[in-house]
Formats: sequence, structure tokens, C-alpha cells
Amino acid sequence: MVRRLTSDTARTAALDAGFRDRDGSAAADAADAGIQQIAPPAVELDPAGVQTLLGRLSSLALPSRILAVFDVSTSMEAPAGGGTRATLARDAAKATLSLVPGNYALGLWVFAYQLENGQDWVELVPTRELDADAEGRPQRDVLDSQLDSIPGRLTPGGTGLYDTTLAAVRAAREDYDPTAVNSVLVLTDGTNEDDAGGITLENLLIQLAAEANPERPVKVIGVALGPDADLAALEQIAEATGGEAYSAVDPADLQTVLFDALRQRG
Repeated sequence: MVRRLTSDTARTAALDAGFRDRDGSAAADAADAGIQQIAPPAVELDPAGVQTLLGRLSSLALPSRILAVFDVSTSMEAPAGGGTRATLARDAAKATLSLVPGNYALGLWVFAYQLENGQDWVELVPTRELDADAEGRPQRDVLDSQLDSIPGRLTPGGTGLYDTTLAAVRAAREDYDPTAVNSVLVLTDGTNEDDAGGITLENLLIQLAAEANPERPVKVIGVALGPDADLAALEQIAEATGGEAYSAVDPADLQTVLFDALRQRG
């Protein structure tokens, strides 16, 4: 391919199309096409800036590896968008899932308060590529089925937001893929309510900073659903991990927010 692009035939075709030669000179009849004979001066490039740009372009080419963590506390029963916050989250997540490329890897947790063995979170689907085989079914189909179960999983007792976030970041780092952008997406409609023995926001931020590994970066993408969600806390968590926080006060915004969050590159 390189030989063909640098061949005399390719050079002639480029000149005939009005492009300059490799030395910057234009064809003899270039003036007829509005091209001046003298080549424009070369642009001085900043090597550091070029490297930064190349790094950003490389990041855009990487697939995402995302552990999605959905709130299933009873506050998700609140009316929203013709249904409840839970059904809204389910429908928006399913619609977004259908748009995500097959080389993205997604997993799914739900959380509230002491869901299983005293912990606030439960893994529903391990993180795999969407095109991967998950016990005889595509991962995308398994996720779609488990998203359907979210409205039926609502649990009273509070929201263990901070403990769950720390556990999810640790799990994502343990399951790290160096060929992807690794993230934890946390969707919640409330505030942390695990005050009896749970980690505080201050200590969560300290712990996230202490455990950060430049060779295994995991960013937290927070999605605040509705007016009662603690957007300020999600913003602090996102800032501490190089992630982003989104607000979806208007139910109609949730699918757009989720799709943008899944594509978030930092």
C-alpha cells in the first residue's frame, strides 16, 4: 500500500488533482486552478503539542471498558418520563446499549444498601466485550436481559453510594484492559445514606487518590438522575479520578447523557 501511494503513478494523479508535489512545488498550470506557484511557508510545530494531539487521537481510537453501576434504592420509584426513574433508567440504558460498538466491554452492577452479605452492591453481569460469548449468548443480550430486571430489584434501606463507588473502581482496576479506556459509570438519583459504618466522601476521595495507579487509570463517570441526586459529590469523585459528572434533571435528557457518558474519553 505504501509503495503504491508513493509511486510515480500516484504522484502524477495527485498533481493532476491539483495537489503540490512532495517538494512543495505546484504544477505548471496550477495558476489556472487558483493555486499559487510559490509554496506557502512551513508552519512551525511544537513537538510537545504534536505528541499531545497524537495521544488524544490514539485515545479516541481505543474501545471503552465500562463497569456500569445502577442505583436500585426505592427512591428510583419516583415518577419520571411517563414511568418511574427505574423504568426510565432501564429504557435509556437499553437504547444506549443498542448503539454501542461490539468491541466495547460492559459489565453491570446494582447497588442500594446491604443487598448481599452486608455489602451494598451486587454484580449482575461480569465485564466482557459486547460481541463476546457469555455462556452461549452474546454479552449484549445478557446485559439487555439484566437491564430489564432493574425495576423489580428496588430495595428499601438507603443508598451506599460511596462504598459502592470505591468497590467498583477497585474491581475495574483489577479487571483492567490496557488496550481500552477503563471507566466506572455510576447512575444514582439520590445521596449517600450509608452513614452507619460506611466510608465518608472525604475518606473516599482520599482513598481514591491513594490507590490511583497511573499504569491502570480508572475514571468515574457520574450520572445524577433527577433533582435529588448529589451532583456535587459526583463531581468531586469524577474530578479525583479524571472522569466527568453529568446531570439529567430532565428525564428526556437521560439517553443523550448516557450515550455521551459511555463515549467519554477524559
